[in-house]
Amino acid sequence: EEVGPDLSQTCCGPAKTNRWYGGLRGRDGAVYGVPYNAPGLLRIVPAEAAEDVVVQILGNYGCGGWKWHGGCYHPEEGNIYAFPSHAAEAMVIDTDPGTDDDKRTSRLPIP
Repeated sequence: EEVGPDLSQTCCGPAKTNRWYGGLRGRDGAVYGVPYNAPGLLRIVPAEAAEDVVVQILGNYGCGGWKWHGGCYHPEEGNIYAFPSHAAEAMVIDTDPGTDDDKRTSRLPIP
């Protein structure tokens, strides 16, 4: 059963493939998809009833570009660190339950 909004229009180009890479569960219980070719971070908040599942796309990083390629969860910090593929910086995803959605992501420069 499909839940959430139609994500078929979330990227440029005819293929609309490889939009997110990997899925990692955060401290808040949500599952995060790292934007590979998608314009934003995919956040899925599971629920027992399909109609209660929340699906969000956070941020705007542009379409395409093979930006980040997976990541890992740091349990002590509650952050997910997304590895740059063609992005110039790593992405830090704050998965604390109290974090505002507009402040969930930040970038970490690569020296």
